[in-house]
Amino acid sequence: MPHIDNDVKLDFKDVLLRPKRSTLKSRVEVDLNRTFKFRNSKATYTGIPIIAANMDTVGTFEMAQVLAKAGNVVTGEMVEELLLSGADIIKVGIGPGSVCTTRKKTGVGYPQLSAVIECSDAAHGLDGHIISDGGCTCPGDVSKAFGAGADFVMLGGMLAGHDESGGEVIEKDGKKYKMFYGMSSATAMEKYHGVRAANGPWHRLHCDADSGENDDSEYAVEQPACALSSLEAQWLIQSLQFLVFTNDLLPTY
Repeated sequence: MPHIDNDVKLDFKDVLLRPKRSTLKSRVEVDLNRTFKFRNSKATYTGIPIIAANMDTVGTFEMAQVLAKAGNVVTGEMVEELLLSGADIIKVGIGPGSVCTTRKKTGVGYPQLSAVIECSDAAHGLDGHIISDGGCTCPGDVSKAFGAGADFVMLGGMLAGHDESGGEVIEKDGKKYKMFYGMSSATAMEKYHGVRAANGPWHRLHCDADSGENDDSEYAVEQPACALSSLEAQWLIQSLQFLVFTNDLLPTY
């Protein structure tokens, strides 16, 4: 028996396309700095919303202790709870990092893009902000995180092989490498706390940022770490400029 569907359907001709205009004539005119006003502390921050995750050079253990009181979340409900409890920025991501084994060890996690979409919607409804923490292995992933609603993006593996990144440098076969491992790995626990934890994968990144080459043959890893070469870093900036440019074209994005 044929089924007759009487629901109204919208065709392309039924959709009003809103004109998009911008005063910018070129991507070089784009200013990557953004100013954020936080809901609870009323503090403001101005800067490029990209955060390096390495503790040795950009953070302190005192700050880590403060952040650890709440930890990361991946649901809109917990984002709302934390914002209403006094947090200004919520860090989103459980298990997406390239050297993280949380999902395998505990069975807990959530796809990062979906988490960012849901958590940013919840945060922005309360005038809050989120940081997308983990899951970015290439410049395109950074653009997707911002496009999904993240206010800040935290990068670890993509920056770990650069000279500015903290980490132990070792030499093998005449080449210098920098160790990159998760903070719950046995290496991190023995180095900072003297307590062992379940061993997670760790990567050995080549220190020559211009080469962009990775060598993880010594360790069993499921996915290679992604170190940005200087050309890739320049391409990332251009991609972000284009993203900001398109957001300026469509302010209601």
